[in-house]
Amino acid sequence: MISGGILLAVSSYGGIQSAWMALVGVFLFSAATTSYRQEWVREGLRSRSVAEVMSSDWVSLPGDLAVGSPMVAEALGGRNQVLGVQVQGKIQGMVSRSSLDQVPRDRWSQTPLAAVMSPLVSAHQISPGDDLAGVLEVMETHGLGGIAVTRHGELVGFLARRDILRPPGRTPPRPRKRPFWRRG
Repeated sequence: MISGGILLAVSSYGGIQSAWMALVGVFLFSAATTSYRQEWVREGLRSRSVAEVMSSDWVSLPGDLAVGSPMVAEALGGRNQVLGVQVQGKIQGMVSRSSLDQVPRDRWSQTPLAAVMSPLVSAHQISPGDDLAGVLEVMETHGLGGIAVTRHGELVGFLARRDILRPPGRTPPRPRKRPFWRRG
């Protein structure tokens, strides 16, 4: 279709209609290529499980700790996007960097983590055996940057969108420590 449209446009027979035919051919080819690539990526994600890419080296902090605590800043520094929140000795929820942004800075010293946490019972949860294609679909549908990974109701890790899209076998780069004078 593309070459036929170009051939007719170059010859004296085609005119503007042939140019349009070539343009439509280019569009259809581009759409088909994109669709094929997306399906190829989805198929690759279906064959991989959450357990292969989830982060199990997360940090948990007490729910009565203030949002402005240096411990919170350190826990959410670097690669960690989410931290667990303990209430009565058990992890009851999670806090992300974006949930801290909902609290005005002047209230950080009075606001406990438990007040801004997303309770695990109401948060989207996945299990280590789930396939990555389904998990990515859930994350895109609900606009999630990360999701809790649980086994039998117990938190075992977190999964960030960037971890799903990382090629298999590649470990994430180690976060660089900020200089001591720039730490929050």
